[in-house]
Amino acid sequence: RQMCIRDSINAEYGPRIVIDGLRPSLDESWDERLREVIADCWLHSEARRPPMSSVTPLLEEALEHIKAQHDAEKRHKRAAMAHSSESKSPKSPKEADKATRKAHKNARKL
Repeated sequence: RQMCIRDSINAEYGPRIVIDGLRPSLDESWDERLREVIADCWLHSEARRPPMSSVTPLLEEALEHIKAQHDAEKRHKRAAMAHSSESKSPKSPKEADKATRKAHKNARKL
């Protein structure tokens, strides 16, 4: 059987991860609740790790917070785009004609 990369990494680093308590670093841009849950689950002492029955609600809470942030960012971007397009687009046919004439006049100056 061929050894895949994951198996070789586990064979080489597995004991160090378990014995030395090595853990990957957690990205600071991640939700703080999520980082805390992960860090608690990675505690070296099994007795200090939270039980899964308490981890699930914490993860659900972190996910809801992440979704709310994402939705707020989407709303903000949509509002900014709408504001931008409103300020650029004419409100009436008369304003559209005026904007076209102005664009042609500016093009002739070039």
